[in-house]
Amino acid sequence: MVTGNNNYKTISEAFAELQQARAQYEIDNNTKKTKHHKAKKKSYDVYYSGSIPEKTKKNKAINQDRLSFKEWIRYRIDKLRYDRKEIRKLALITTGVFGVCIMLISTNYIFAQYNKEEEIKQKIATNVFETNNESLNIQKIIIENVEITKSKTIVEDEERELPFNVKKQENPNLPKGEEVTVQEGVFGKKLVDCIKSYEDNKFVGEKITNEEVVLEPVTEIIDVGTSEFLAKFKVHLGDKMYVTKNVNLKEKASDTANNLCIILESLDVKLVELSDTWCKVEYENYTGYVKADSLTSEAITPGIGEKSRKQKLYATLDANMDLTKPSGLTLEDYKKVLTGNSSDVNKIIESNAENFYNAEQKYNVNGIFLASIAIHESAWGSSKISKDKKNLFGFGAYDRSPYESANTFEDYGEGIETVAKYLAKNYLNKAGTKIYDDEKATGTYYNGPTISGVNTRYCTDKDWSTKIFKYMDMLYSRL
Repeated sequence: MVTGNNNYKTISEAFAELQQARAQYEIDNNTKKTKHHKAKKKSYDVYYSGSIPEKTKKNKAINQDRLSFKEWIRYRIDKLRYDRKEIRKLALITTGVFGVCIMLISTNYIFAQYNKEEEIKQKIATNVFETNNESLNIQKIIIENVEITKSKTIVEDEERELPFNVKKQENPNLPKGEEVTVQEGVFGKKLVDCIKSYEDNKFVGEKITNEEVVLEPVTEIIDVGTSEFLAKFKVHLGDKMYVTKNVNLKEKASDTANNLCIILESLDVKLVELSDTWCKVEYENYTGYVKADSLTSEAITPGIGEKSRKQKLYATLDANMDLTKPSGLTLEDYKKVLTGNSSDVNKIIESNAENFYNAEQKYNVNGIFLASIAIHESAWGSSKISKDKKNLFGFGAYDRSPYESANTFEDYGEGIETVAKYLAKNYLNKAGTKIYDDEKATGTYYNGPTISGVNTRYCTDKDWSTKIFKYMDMLYSRL
C-alpha cells in the first residue's frame, strides 16, 4: 500500500492511471481539432476526459466543451505541467517500490547464504559430506585444450651403451659377508636406428627399427666371503696372526705329523690357508700347520702385536748374532731398556739412550751391543775415566797406564760415535766392505761380526764376550 498526497490506493491503480494519461496524450496530439469561425472570435473544440486544471476551473465563464484560442493555450500549458507532475509522482513511487523489491531479494539472499553456511558447518560436524568419485583429470583437460606441436625424427647408427651383468659367487677365503670385485664390469656398445617422437620439442618416446651389437659387455664378478673364522678375527689371508701359547709347527695338518720348529707364545705368523681345524702359516723360513684354536689377532687381543714385536726382538738375541744387522729397536725401545736401571746411579747410560740409537743407524753397529760395552767398561758410568774424560769405553787405554792413555772426549756422545766407527771399520766388517760415508772397512782386527769375534783382538779378557752378552740379555729382556 502506497501513501502520500495522491489519490492512488494500490500500485496497480497507479500504473492504470499512468497508462490512461499516456493514451489521452496520444489522442490530444493525433485527433483533428474542429475549428469554428465566428465573426469576431475563434473557438476550438477540445475533448478531454480527464480533470480540468485548477486554474481553468476558476474561470467560470469558460465553457468546458468549447474554449477560446487563448484559453486553449493556457489549458494545454497547465495540462502539460499537470501531466509532468503526475509522471514524477509515479516515477518516485515506482523507484520506491523497486528499491523495496531489491531489499527483499537481498535479504532473502543473505538469509539463504547464512542458511547455506550453517548447513555446511552442520555437515562438517556430522561428517556427512559425500566423496567425489569423479575427480577431475587436470592433465587430461590441459592436453585436450592446449594445442601441442608434435614431431618425429629418424635417427640412424646412434651409439648406445649395453649394460653388463653382475655375478656373485661364494669365496671361503674371505670373511663372511665381505664382498670383493674380482672382475670389473665393462659396458658394451650397440648401434641403434629409431624414430623419436617429440611434443613441444620434448622427447616422449621412440620406436626402434634396428639394433646392431658392436661390443659385447663384460660381466662383473664379485666374490662374497663365507669364512666365519676370518670374520671373527677380522683378518684376511696374508695378514699377521699370533700364537696364544708355545706351539709346534707341523709339517702336515695332523697331530701325528713331524714338527718343523717351535713357535714361542705371542710371536706372529703369516696366515696362508684355511682348513676345518688347521691353518697353514709361514714362520721365518718355515711353512707348516698350526691348530686354528691356537691363533688370535690384534682385533681379538689388543696389544698382542706390540708384545709380539718385542718378543721377536728378544728371540733374535744370540751370542753368535750378527752385530752389523740392525737390532730393530726403536728410539722408544732404547729409552725404555736404558731407563730406570738401579745400577745407573748417575743416569749416565740413561741420558745417552739417543746417542746409542743414532750410532746404530749411522754405522750399522748394534746399539745394545755398544751400550753393553759402555756399561761393562765404565761400571754404569761411575769410573774415573768415564767421569773425567767422558770416555765410557776406556777407549785408547793400555793396561800399564789406563787412565793416562785413555782418550778424552768433549761429551759422551762424541765418545760413543768414535767407538762405533772404529768397530765398524776394524772389527766387524771384512776389508773392503763399504761402511759409512763411502768409507771402506780395513778389517784389521776382523774375526767375524760376533761378540766372540770382537773379543779375539779387542780385549785381553777371554770372558769379555760372555760378560758383554750378559748385559745385552738383561737389556733385551727389559723390552
